[in-house]
Amino acid sequence: MISHRLPARAALCALLLAAPAAAARAEEPAPYAALSVGAHYGLEYASGYQVTLVLEEKSDSGTVWGVVPGVDPAGEVAARMVQDAKGRMTAFLSADGAALETYQPHNCERVELLCRYTVTDETGAHVEQRFSEFDGTEWTYSILRKTEDGFVGKRLGSVRYDADGVQMEAEWADLKTGETNSVSRVE
Repeated sequence: MISHRLPARAALCALLLAAPAAAARAEEPAPYAALSVGAHYGLEYASGYQVTLVLEEKSDSGTVWGVVPGVDPAGEVAARMVQDAKGRMTAFLSADGAALETYQPHNCERVELLCRYTVTDETGAHVEQRFSEFDGTEWTYSILRKTEDGFVGKRLGSVRYDADGVQMEAEWADLKTGETNSVSRVE
């Protein structure tokens, strides 16, 4: 479990509130190279809720993962995650393809240091910045959202991936509500 790292990352928010936007310096290698269409894995949230992610499409430009509630990869897809070739989300879609969230240029996941993007959801377009550190096995990050008062803390978290770039576990804390959550891969 990686929860012991979250409180230590609270200091990142204070640092980021004063940090200027900067380009990222480093990125992990492209994920999913060894995976084929049809590959799948399950995730279980702290609440016990489970989903299965099924690799539906894979190309040089990225991947599309079907999100299936429950543990059966043959179940009905409820949503889709669209990622670029480096595993950064560019869109979260409903099962029928309607955009629930889009990220321009991407959500800055797997990008080290400071990265800024725009997320568009049902409430409109919002500028966010993500500061991430990678220690070779685990990413830790904080996300800030721009408001009329400046950037305010949104989320602190950490995530680990396996050698294929597939998420193994993640934890995060919502800085507005104080709620925490976690997800772990299940076989």
